[in-house]
Amino acid sequence: MESLCIGVVGENGAGKTTAVKLIQAELVGHTTKIIRFSELLSATLKLWNLEPNRANLQLAAQAMDNTYGKGTLSRAVIAQAKHMTEDVLFLDGVRWLTDETGVRSFENNLIIYITASPEVRFHRLRERKEKTGEGSMSWEQFLEEDSAPNEQFAAEIGSRADFTVRDIVNEQTIAPIVKEIRRRLNTV
Repeated sequence: MESLCIGVVGENGAGKTTAVKLIQAELVGHTTKIIRFSELLSATLKLWNLEPNRANLQLAAQAMDNTYGKGTLSRAVIAQAKHMTEDVLFLDGVRWLTDETGVRSFENNLIIYITASPEVRFHRLRERKEKTGEGSMSWEQFLEEDSAPNEQFAAEIGSRADFTVRDIVNEQTIAPIVKEIRRRLNTV
């Protein structure tokens, strides 16, 4: 049985990881796995002794596409996901149209768009300090990174998402998504 593949798209700092954790916590009795697109890029950068900051992650994805063809990262992550046996796979960090195509290549799939205002996302990034430099990021730097090629398709992919959630707050904001996931897991 093929896994339910859930692509999670959203701008930086929108709450994608929070949404996935909230959904995952509601799926008691089902096996889940989170695959973050950025993890493969981070591992690649670390192998080359390069800082895995947002700018380098963005450049690495672009360099892969320029050198090895459009969708290189997408193909690698989707190939990895196709070998997973968990009931639900979360592909966190859908950014490119080829990521969307990869998620949709699973027979059982959903795409969730997580979004928030630029101001909310900026403050979240500065507070979480997940990537090098986020804690000291300026508003101008945020806006520059937010308009990078890697970020240009989030809203477009989001417009075709099965679910859109603005401003993840608690379990109530993801309740309709959990209901649909449970429905699909019971009918597959």
